[in-house]
This record gives sequence, C-alpha cells and structure tokens, in this order.
Amino acid sequence: MISSDTTEALVAALRGTGGRTIPEVLAVLASLGVDVEGENAMLFGEYVVAWLGMSADATAALNALVADERVEVLPSSEAAYLAVGYEAPFPAITAAELSQRFDEPRWLPTELIVRR
Repeated sequence: MISSDTTEALVAALRGTGGRTIPEVLAVLASLGVDVEGENAMLFGEYVVAWLGMSADATAALNALVADERVEVLPSSEAAYLAVGYEAPFPAITAAELSQRFDEPRWLPTELIVRR
C-alpha cells in the first residue's frame, strides 16, 4: 500500500518540472523505492489505456497522484513518449477522440503536471 508520505515525496519531486510522461513518473517512483513492474494497467474508460505493466503499488501511487488537487492530468503527444524510448502497443488517440467509443484498446499519451 502506498502511504501519503510517498505521495508527498512524488509531488515534491515533480513540482516545477513541467509535464511528465508516465514513464518519467514511474522512474521517480522507482527512485523512491516503489516496485513499479507488474501486471496492472491505468485505464480511462473501457478501452482507453494510459499505461500497462505496473505493480499494484505503482498503480495506487499514480491513482493517488491523479486524485491530488495539485496535479493536472493532460493528454500528451506520442513524440513525448518516443523521446523517453516508449512505443505504444496500441494505436494512439488524441483528447478530441476520448468521447468516441472504441471496440479495441487505444492508447492515450498522458502527462502529469504538479501545479503547486
């Protein structure tokens, strides 16, 4: 289980660094001693995937971060993910496509920003 101390340390590490991709956030979590590898996913609806292959602790930490009022979650670009060496296993979608219904998994590149 992720403690509020871990959430606070993650918020502190991300504050003022601009938008961070999920792989970048997971790297910070790993530096905080959280095992990030696993079988969990973060989804936005039934078929829209933000990230795959996370541990339960990493998933809980990301969920806590997303729920934090200091954090903004925004669609990102595929280029931001390619820059950190990530190629998606599913076709990417944009924020404008979020209201569409999908019958197969799609990937929404996402970034998190700690605003305050």
